[in-house]
Parts: sequence; structure tokens; C-alpha cells
Amino acid sequence: MEYRGRTPEEVTLLNVGAIAGGLVGARDAGGGTRHGGGWRCFVLCAVLVAALCVTAKADWQQLGGSLNQDAGRDAQEVSIAIHGGEPYVTWSEEDSSGVAQIYVKRYTGDGWIQLGGSLNVDLEKDATEPDIAFGNGSAYVAWVERGVSHVTQLYVKRYSGGAWVQLGGALNVDTGQHAFEPSITASDTQLYVAWTENPAAGADQIYVKVYAGGTWVQLGDSLNVDSNRQIYNPDIALHEGEPHVAWREVLTTTNSHIYVKRYTGGAWTQLGGVLNVDSTQDVGFPSIASDGMSPYVAWQEHTADGRVIYVKRYTTGAWAAVGGSPTIDPDESSSSPALVIDGLTPIIAWRETADVGEHPTRLYVKELSAGLWQLVGTNPLNVDPSLSVSFPAIASAGGVPVVAWRETNPLPMGNVYVKRHGSAVGNRSPTVDRPIPDQSATVGIPFAYQFPADTFSDPDGDDLSYAATLSDGSLLPGWLSFTGGTRTFSGVPIGVVTLSIKVTAEDGRGADVSDAFGFVISQGATRGDVDLDGSITILDVRLLFRHVCGILALSSEQAGQADVDGDGDVDMDDATMLAEYVLGIRASLP
Repeated sequence: MEYRGRTPEEVTLLNVGAIAGGLVGARDAGGGTRHGGGWRCFVLCAVLVAALCVTAKADWQQLGGSLNQDAGRDAQEVSIAIHGGEPYVTWSEEDSSGVAQIYVKRYTGDGWIQLGGSLNVDLEKDATEPDIAFGNGSAYVAWVERGVSHVTQLYVKRYSGGAWVQLGGALNVDTGQHAFEPSITASDTQLYVAWTENPAAGADQIYVKVYAGGTWVQLGDSLNVDSNRQIYNPDIALHEGEPHVAWREVLTTTNSHIYVKRYTGGAWTQLGGVLNVDSTQDVGFPSIASDGMSPYVAWQEHTADGRVIYVKRYTTGAWAAVGGSPTIDPDESSSSPALVIDGLTPIIAWRETADVGEHPTRLYVKELSAGLWQLVGTNPLNVDPSLSVSFPAIASAGGVPVVAWRETNPLPMGNVYVKRHGSAVGNRSPTVDRPIPDQSATVGIPFAYQFPADTFSDPDGDDLSYAATLSDGSLLPGWLSFTGGTRTFSGVPIGVVTLSIKVTAEDGRGADVSDAFGFVISQGATRGDVDLDGSITILDVRLLFRHVCGILALSSEQAGQADVDGDGDVDMDDATMLAEYVLGIRASLP
């Protein structure tokens, strides 16, 4: 039976139909059907076909309709992220004047809600190539926009307080030269952007900057393996807290290589060698992700027969193939892979042309299961199988992958669509049921606080894990520790300060919620400042010993400070205790 050019679900139905036909047509030598069940088998197989069809309709669910501001206008590049179980999508779309604007929407379960207006710095300048990431509970979007003399500038904004706030100025190393192909990644404490920049002379270069202290700081120099070679398609991800970048570097018109570098110890270091399966072939569009133990990279690569998708993982100092190629038909054309890792499961989306010139480009999704790439639900995902897709993007949390893409409509214009696999409800975020009250402590006095177990809850019944940082995402001070398993803060304050502390509860499936509380550290009424100068030093010890030895008298206020142990008497016990504290033998005073 000829299955060439058919979708996987069509092949399944044809196989079931063939089984049905074979059972109906099979007869014994006596002229009757075997087991007397031919018709019953046909009916059974028909029921199986119907069941398969019902399943196919239920597994991938489209989230609303087109995300476009106007379905009659062209949308282009698409990027997606998940936060709190909700997908966030950004894309570029022409407005009524034909100027490309950047937009962001999130899906709440009731529909798509737009976050603010256009992100463009200048609404009269084209903006393209948006990329979105989440860090410390905030959405960040990077994009390029035409500026003075039509030179494209790279910008980043954060969604805060119901509006998009720009982070610094243009990131370009040289604002007189074009920046393009931005890729952004974030953690609770760091924000990184990689991009390609066209210098005044020579080949394009890849650069990376980190947002630190309210400004953009460049990490090292260009990442190019050979600064004289043209590069494309940088993609950045975090692995073990360090930025890793994959890209395509061109050797000849028919040969290019995929490389990966990581920033560690203040420099960019290459991971392994060339990733290509065949180093003489042309490659492109790498996508990098991490499962916490290893970085993974997916890319497209030409072969003698077509173009396929490959995936490799960096382990024991080398790049190793993962699960073979996920491509449906290796004789045709696969491209634009988008890779995500949910827990320990790699999931990949890509587009593939079944028969060049005969069928449109189709969107497929597979996950790595038992060492093999398996289709996730019914594929392809096209809203209209007669139309082509481009710019596939994927995110996943809690075992629920979500895919966004551009699909060309008959005008032809591009519309942005999103589908989610599994339940329409998806994973729900934890909630704050009892806000943590503000806390206070005294310098030098041990502090401990355990917030109640019912402070947070999860509507899906998921077990929660807890983490704590300062409210701006930075680490807790060194003297203060937090144990998530017991929900306990502890430590000995070392100075007067007012802190804002954020506790985050995470459900293990990508959804979280945070609550912040104030923490005031005061000097308190610590005794021992005998000379009343605001500090406790060896001078206070000397003064107290002289008083105890009858050499001098103390005022009533000084005597109150000299009664270190608080027993109502000023004696040698007080002098000894104060001396031990000043010399560091005693950690604190009563």
C-alpha cells in the first residue's frame, strides 16, 4: 500500500481499514467466513477507526482563534513561554500603516488577553524577531527595530505594573551597525541576550550581554570560532546557571557547522567539536535546551536525499546522538526545529514538507520516549492542512506541551495559532492562602521562623516545594538561611537592615506563586555599651573592669549598660562576659 505523502493518522486509518477488509474477505475452503465473524470484525474495526478519530480530535486543543490583532494583516516571527501554567506568545504584525509592531498575549483559560500595547520603541519603525522568556516572575521580550538611517537596534522590555518597561538602551555593541536574530533567556537572578551583529567590516559576529546592576554588560568578545566566517541563528539557554549558545557558522556556500560555547570563568569555552552528523553538509537553525544534567541541541541538516532534523546531547565531554532523527520522511525537507525539555523529557516541534511542490509545509511534534522519538498526539498540527506553517515555537510545563506557529492564509497573510496537548484546563497555579506576616529580629540574637504549612495551597493537589530570595531576585544575605523542606528561616543578624523577602511555592509542573514579607533587623537593647558611644569595643571592657576593681564609678546610665547578664548587679561576671564577646569567644550577649 502506498503511504507516501500521507499523514501518520491517515496511515493508521488505512492500516485499520486494511485489517477490516482482510477479515471480511477471508473465507475458509467451505465458502464461509472464518469463525463466522467477518462482518462482526468489520464492524469492530470501524468502531476502532471512529475511536481513533475521536481521540485525534481530543488530544491537541486549539487555544482560541488567530492571535493576530487583525487576521487580515500579516504576522511573522513567533515565540512562546509558559508561566504559572499559562502560555505567553509574542509575534510581529503589520499595523494599518504597514509598520511591523511587537505584541504579547497570554491565555488564561477564558481566552487570549493582550499585555499592554505595542512594544515598539518608535511606533513608526518596523520591529521584528521577538523572543520571550520569564525570570523572577516577569516576562521579558527582546526584538530588533529599525532606528536612525534604518539601522536595526536591539531592545529588551519587561512587563511590570501592567506596562512594558524598557531595560536600558540599545544592546548593539556598535549602535551604528545592524543587530538581528536576538535570543533571550532568564533565571530568577540573571537575564541574558545573544544576537548577531553586522560590523562595519568583515563577517557578522555573535555577542552576548547580561543585565546587571541596571545596565547591559557584554560577556567576553565575539563567539565566532573563526571571526572571518559568516554566522547565523544564535540560540541561548541556561545550563547549570551558565549561558550556553548554539549557532551556525558558514564555511562555504554548501557547508556550515553547528557549534556550542558556554560562558564560564569569565570566558567563552567551546563544548566539544562540530555537532553536524556529516561535517561536509549544510546545517541551520540550532535550538538549545537543558534538562539540568546535559545541554541538548536540535538542528536541521542536509543529506544526500533531503533535509532532516537531528538532536544531540553533551555528555562525558562529547556530543552524542539522541534517538535518531525525529523527521517523518528523510527523503523530503524538514526545517526550523524548536526544542524544549520538560523535566527530563525532550520535546521537539518542526515543519516538514511531505512532497515538494505537492503538499504544504506541515507542523509536527515528537517527544523522546524509551530512547525513541514518538509523535505527541495527532499530527500534523496545522489548523488548515492545505496551508503551510512557519516559525514553530514550543514550550512545555508539567507534561503539557504548547506550540505556537504562523500559518499562511489564502490572502496570503500569516496568522498566529496556538495548540496545547492534553486537558483544556491544564496545570493550575498554586495560591497564597495566608500571607506571611512581617518579621523582626535583633542584631546578634539568633532568629528562627517557620511559616505555616497552610500558607500556600495547590488546586490540583500537587506537592509544593519552596524557595526564598530577596524580592528583587537576588540571594538572601549570608547570615540568613532558608530550608524549604521545613519552611524555616534561621540565622544570627549581623547588622541593622530592612529586607523584603520573597517566598516562591512551585508545584513541580512549572506553575508557581510568590508571597513577600518585610524583615526588619534592629540594634535592640543589647547591654555592654558602657561608654555610651553606640558601639561595643575593648574600651567598654576596660571601663567595666576598672569599675569592678573600684578604680572609678559609673553613672546610672552606664551602670545599666554594664549589667551585661541582667541580674541587677555589676560585677566580675559582667566584665568577663563582655570581654569574651569583644574577643570573639562569645557569639552574642544576653
